[in-house]
Amino acid sequence: MKNVIFKDKKKRNLNYKAENSLLILKHLSKNKMLDTSIRLNAVLILFNYSLNNFKHRVTNRCIITNRKSKIRNTLKFSRLSFFKIARAGLIPGLKKSTW
Repeated sequence: MKNVIFKDKKKRNLNYKAENSLLILKHLSKNKMLDTSIRLNAVLILFNYSLNNFKHRVTNRCIITNRKSKIRNTLKFSRLSFFKIARAGLIPGLKKSTW
């Protein structure tokens, strides 16, 4: 479990850095005020960019159970842990009836 959490954090940090560098390269390639050699180098780096470094490649995970299926994006909980927390009454303003 710790290994999965560590890998997920590492992947998120790499994606954050890659998104920033990708944004900078896009702006450099579209800037008409720069020299053409700088713009062409930025375009070449963009073409050789790895496809694994994008935001849509990161999976959302539950912060309690680390499940990756059925995640509620507003609370970052999986469906099962959300029901457990709601039944315990730990979410303010939310009541879930017990059996």
